[in-house]
Amino acid sequence: MRYATGAMLALSLLTTSCVQFSAQPLVPEWTASSHVHREEHSGLSVAVRAMGEGLAESEFIGRPARSHGYFPVVIFFENHGDDSFVIRRQSVRLETNEQEVYQAAAMREVFDDIKYSRNSALWGLPLGIVPAFVLSDQIDEQNQEFLGDLRKKALRDLRLTTSPRAYNCVAFFKMPAERALSLGHDDVTISIDVECQGSDENSNIQFKLVPEEPLE
Repeated sequence: MRYATGAMLALSLLTTSCVQFSAQPLVPEWTASSHVHREEHSGLSVAVRAMGEGLAESEFIGRPARSHGYFPVVIFFENHGDDSFVIRRQSVRLETNEQEVYQAAAMREVFDDIKYSRNSALWGLPLGIVPAFVLSDQIDEQNQEFLGDLRKKALRDLRLTTSPRAYNCVAFFKMPAERALSLGHDDVTISIDVECQGSDENSNIQFKLVPEEPLE
């Protein structure tokens, strides 16, 4: 009986350890001005970088975004001027060579779609080996960590002032999962509408994703 209890406890610990969120922060040394391919607008520098180019999805998001129907792209903003700029999440779009257009999704929508699932975690476990409430609590805890990290990284409506001058974020473009998995970097253009506060001079910036984005 004592050995059986020990075995059950060991299996419980092994199972719950499999539900473990971990994600690195975005590389702070990478800024818009450190990219060779960047666009400038009235003192605002913007660059984009696809996941997989030194930014592994599993390391920096911590969850498999593409298999859940999201194509992640890192966007770098850097304000060198005296003006403030507004970037609205819904004005950031991914356009493909086949004329498809996808908008950047809201942070909460991303979380709800790719967070840890209780059903997936419990599937295949021998009935009664691991108490359901133990695994459920573990999943809730890891989801809260994921949500906290996503709040720091996911694109939202931005007002870019002169301080802080640099801001990096991840835009999650929602599309069918099979499309997100098959879409290549050379098929993608990122379109960003930029509003300059205090001026009627708004602009649209477009980037073609390249397989490798060189840094200066």
